[in-house]
Amino acid sequence: MNTIKAPVQHRRLGIIVLNYNGAGLTRRCVESVLAHTPESLDYSVLIVDNGSRREDRDALASLGADHRVEVVHSRNNLGFGGGHQFGLQFINADYYLFLNSDCRFLDDAAEALLAFMEGHPSAGLASALSFDPDGRFQCTYHPAPSLSELLLGRAAMRRFQPARYPDRRRAPEQAIQTEVVTGATLFVRARAFDELGGFDPFFFLYCEEEDLALRMRKAGWEVWVVPDARIEHAGRGSTPRGVAYRREFFISFLYYLRKHHGILGALAIRWFYVLKMLRRARRDRDALSLALFILRGAPVGESLRFHPREQRAE
Repeated sequence: MNTIKAPVQHRRLGIIVLNYNGAGLTRRCVESVLAHTPESLDYSVLIVDNGSRREDRDALASLGADHRVEVVHSRNNLGFGGGHQFGLQFINADYYLFLNSDCRFLDDAAEALLAFMEGHPSAGLASALSFDPDGRFQCTYHPAPSLSELLLGRAAMRRFQPARYPDRRRAPEQAIQTEVVTGATLFVRARAFDELGGFDPFFFLYCEEEDLALRMRKAGWEVWVVPDARIEHAGRGSTPRGVAYRREFFISFLYYLRKHHGILGALAIRWFYVLKMLRRARRDRDALSLALFILRGAPVGESLRFHPREQRAE
């Protein structure tokens, strides 16, 4: 059974970190949070073990000795959104930071994000600046997906809409409003998040942030990037690679398109990717099977959520 516990004390900020067979990364992440975040902030960290192997799950137990940290377990891998939604029953706060396990705080990112949100009451979602382990800036914000961008490319779109497509090579010096922030650090206002019903449970691993950001903006909330908050993001450290995970992306992406762009828009982009994969088939051994998978509509019955052995095999 999944863990069931009584509601915890209300905090100003709740930080949730998912673990899936990555205890080493998770420990490093949580230790960086504790090292950079003052206790005066009134926060707590919740680690949600998302159906990991027993030895990996056990490796997290000692983190719970810190009074700021709690570790809970789900028997099943509930995915990104599902794992966070599971964790929300154990934590109660005015703001939540959904933090990837392959991230590490480089400064007091939590306090900087909280201060920004409190100074911008229209902000519903914000993210920190991201850097790779070598200190290079990673652009983690972008416009919402569109057919025009897929067909023309971002370089061409930047000429037509420079405000929507800022220079991705340079870290912004001031907070900027954007359309989508990637899921490594999602800092949300609890009231806005709750009004939307949280994460859409259909998404298992991908496109949750695009969906959340678009729903935020449709509801009148703003999405921001805050340069005063800085994190290191290893990148793909919390999600394995492999053809099953590539299929999972298209299951989520095509659902996102149907949900927000309608049947015709989703169909056009679906054919775009079929042709794109066919062109790649000579140099990408999985491209042909992916093209056929997309052509079949990326059936949800083949999602990793229904095939736990494939989750562990990748």
